Amino acid sequence: VSSLVPPGSVRISSTAPFDPAYGFYEDEQAPNTWRMVPSAQSGVLPNVAFLTPDDKIVLVVVNNTASYSVTKVQYNGMYANLYVDAESVATFVWNR
Repeated sequence: VSSLVPPGSVRISSTAPFDPAYGFYEDEQAPNTWRMVPSAQSGVLPNVAFLTPDDKIVLVVVNNTASYSVTKVQYNGMYANLYVDAESVATFVWNR
């Protein structure tokens, strides 16, 4: 991680499995209507994101479970599914 998060980087976000969260779901009875549902626990894999001095975002995700996981990441209104192997740490980098 230290090779991708150089000195001068700033932590911009982090999430743990027991942080509160909000989910958005399309109403099955009313298409194109979205509902926000609060949740006491986010259930996400532990993660932390950094902004580097060269304007890149580095996301570090820890999967401490016995099975692979798919993590959904949102950035600038777009989503990506990130696959993280069991019992591993994954690092993702993109330009801001």
